[in-house]
Amino acid sequence: MKKIIGFSAIALAVLSGCSNTASVSVAPQASLLSDTLVVSPNDNREYKTLKLANYIEVILVSDPGAEKSAAALSVGVGLLHDPMSQQGMAHYLEHMLFLGTDRYPDTKGYSDFMTKNGGAHNAYTWLDITNYMFKINNDAFDEGLDRFADFFKAPKLYPEYTDKEKNAVNAEWSMRREMDFFGQFKLARKMMGDHPANRFLIGNLETLGDKENSSLHKETVDFYNKYYSSNIMKVALISNLPIAEMEQKAQKYFADIKNKNIEKPTVTAKLDFDNAGGKRVFYAPNEDVKQLQLDFTIANNNSEFALKPNRFVAYLLSNEMPGSPAQLLRDKGWVSQLSASAAPNQYGNYGSLNVNVELTDEGMKNRDEIVATIMQYIDLIKKEGVDSKYFNEIRTSLNNQFKFLEKG
Repeated sequence: MKKIIGFSAIALAVLSGCSNTASVSVAPQASLLSDTLVVSPNDNREYKTLKLANYIEVILVSDPGAEKSAAALSVGVGLLHDPMSQQGMAHYLEHMLFLGTDRYPDTKGYSDFMTKNGGAHNAYTWLDITNYMFKINNDAFDEGLDRFADFFKAPKLYPEYTDKEKNAVNAEWSMRREMDFFGQFKLARKMMGDHPANRFLIGNLETLGDKENSSLHKETVDFYNKYYSSNIMKVALISNLPIAEMEQKAQKYFADIKNKNIEKPTVTAKLDFDNAGGKRVFYAPNEDVKQLQLDFTIANNNSEFALKPNRFVAYLLSNEMPGSPAQLLRDKGWVSQLSASAAPNQYGNYGSLNVNVELTDEGMKNRDEIVATIMQYIDLIKKEGVDSKYFNEIRTSLNNQFKFLEKG
């Protein structure tokens, strides 16, 4: 079934989606996970993974040439898990966490420490994850970790700073709501009916605040106490220190974060594709672009990441081999670019496979035929199967990228 959303330059375009993509079987599934990290031969850094007693999973990267040390901690909870009474809660809590802890109560202490020691810090909240990170001069890494880890043990969550951080969240919403990306994302989620992805995610002054039977501060504390558990956290550390010293620091600063033994939050709501699919939407963007999108809603297949099914399908749809939509449509002078990509966990238990087409003026007049060409190509793949040369091209490309990996 098709879901269609569309948008365009000062005019229009089309975005279409459906319940699943063409399924292409290239090899039997196998377990590719092991206790051994597979590292590029071009990467001379030392790695180690471990799970602490409180079930935090940790990856350590030792790089003697690192000019800065850095850390990141992710929590497996995000915007999809906001209480309906306080939409934007996960994002708001992310802001509140920086405002001091029991051991470091100064609300500006963390940011001042980072500035003083050549550091930078940030965080982001997405649908199923909240991630916190910092980088700092190597000689300040120890205290940086101490201050950072304390957020996940005893944050102050000062109620007197509620209005300040609500306004900070509202400012982010005000800045982003005019961006075409967010408008299109909102449209795509609007098609999903009662699914948790179709709610107000970022938060603003209207959605965050005291209401009848809902106290913002109490619900913030409750959300933290419920979800900020070590068994759904992951930590990454990189520094110029030897692996043994880094492991000691991971144990010292992160092993005493409380394990509440919670189940990782998931989304199980099912889409009704009779209502969610088959949509065509015309969207007038703020920027002068001529664009058409086909958006296919797919089941979350993140568990198959090592087999790269999304990369394979996206390549089939966007390559410029003779007879492909990109080649045919470019030769007609209708498109300047055709690309495809996938975000398998875009909506929690569902993802998105997107075909993006940059149109010429002539292409704007032939949008229906462009959509038909792409859909016919998908049908052809389903009927005829896939030439192994495509699979071998992708495998060779990925192997070369890995073999000659550039240091990040």
